[in-house]
Amino acid sequence: MVNKVSSFFNVENKKHSKLILILLSLIFFTGIFSVFTRYPMSWFDEQVHYARVLTYSNNLSASAEGYISESEQEFLSKSMGKIAQSLGQETPEILSLNWKEDYKELSESDRLIKTKDSVAAAIYTPFVYTPYIVAVWLAKLFSLSTISTFLFVRIVGFLTVFTMLIFAIRKIPFGKLSMLIIASIPTVTLSFTAISADTLTYGLIFLYAAQFLYIYQSLSLEKSVSNRDFVFLLIYSIGLVFSKVPSFALVGLYIPLIYIGAKYKILSKKWRVILTSAIFLYALLTVAWLLMIRNLNANVSYYGFKNIDQAKQISFIIQHPLRTIRVFVDSILNYPYFNFQLGYSDFTKGMYVPTLVSLFSILSFFYSFRIQDNNQSIIRKESRIIYNVFSKFVFVGIIVLIFLIFYLQNTEVGSESIAGLQARYFFPFLVLLIPFTNGKNVLDDILSDKIIYLSTIPLIYYLLLMIYQLRN
Repeated sequence: MVNKVSSFFNVENKKHSKLILILLSLIFFTGIFSVFTRYPMSWFDEQVHYARVLTYSNNLSASAEGYISESEQEFLSKSMGKIAQSLGQETPEILSLNWKEDYKELSESDRLIKTKDSVAAAIYTPFVYTPYIVAVWLAKLFSLSTISTFLFVRIVGFLTVFTMLIFAIRKIPFGKLSMLIIASIPTVTLSFTAISADTLTYGLIFLYAAQFLYIYQSLSLEKSVSNRDFVFLLIYSIGLVFSKVPSFALVGLYIPLIYIGAKYKILSKKWRVILTSAIFLYALLTVAWLLMIRNLNANVSYYGFKNIDQAKQISFIIQHPLRTIRVFVDSILNYPYFNFQLGYSDFTKGMYVPTLVSLFSILSFFYSFRIQDNNQSIIRKESRIIYNVFSKFVFVGIIVLIFLIFYLQNTEVGSESIAGLQARYFFPFLVLLIPFTNGKNVLDDILSDKIIYLSTIPLIYYLLLMIYQLRN
């Protein structure tokens, strides 16, 4: 078994193979367990994303208020009623083995009606919901019930991103355990299991990072890279452009790739031209999409918030630049990045990983940079420094972009704080911090084992929390 794992993931160190298998197994078990035990719509905004999936399944060009069946609308409304109840009192009922009992009286009417529940997700393309939409089509083909369809959609989404993660781990030339630690952060694992625009986006970020690092390392070592590898990079890139903003910013990593390729004459002129053109094409596509959705203010039309207007907010920024900078600096520096939120409920002990516990994931992630496989190659110093510095600039830029997006879309004009942010938006971009190393200060197998085992504490904590709540 271990030999097969080592061969599949291109790992020579058998102990590292065991660690990979342990982390993948833990993620998979937690994911499947969550799919079946978490109450419908208990993940953040799952109701709006599921409603959007349903409207797209009926019409891929559906407007903000699309059509779903009466039974699907009843299912959404009943689920959100339960969530609203849980927010009003401390209850562990968001996790249950028997939650389906609440839907015994659910009708199975196929008559289509217009829904407003999809409005808040109208800014997302059908592409980002592809696995879910296909799952709904299959569910309709096999005449599955409303509840069975929902569970089937969740399972397909989870298995899709989990498969993408496996192939990303296989492709990435180093940092395999670091990437798995990111995926094992409870908030990330639960995002895999929920119906959300995050799910496919996470998978694409992992695949893109793995493919890019493979190409960058190969070129830096003056090894040939096949056209097929470059084509996959372009495919993953356009996937990021049509997924959740601001994932498109990862395409900025093309710049150091083109630079070292041209400087050391290890990247053909054809691919330098193609990659450079792709940057501009993807930028145009991103701008075009942002312009198309600029007037879709879901926080006003769906959540009923007031005084949220992107045009007025931009005007305010221009008129008060120093004040805006202060708000951004305060928000970015004071944000609780280690707050591992796990869903809706006032039963905070059941939907929250304590900060002290969550730190095990973060600290283990950074220590894991010193875990190296026996066959890990060391690239030239200049190429190493160029990527490590540039990727961190991209990471910081993405963090600022996330705050800017929520300042424009979720925050009242002139507010002293930025509203709507959740830590889950930042976690997938941690892949940008996985560095090329100089091969020094490498951890031995014993310390490597300890780091990985410590990294599992937050997810195991959540698993035990789930079991405890289900038991009671």
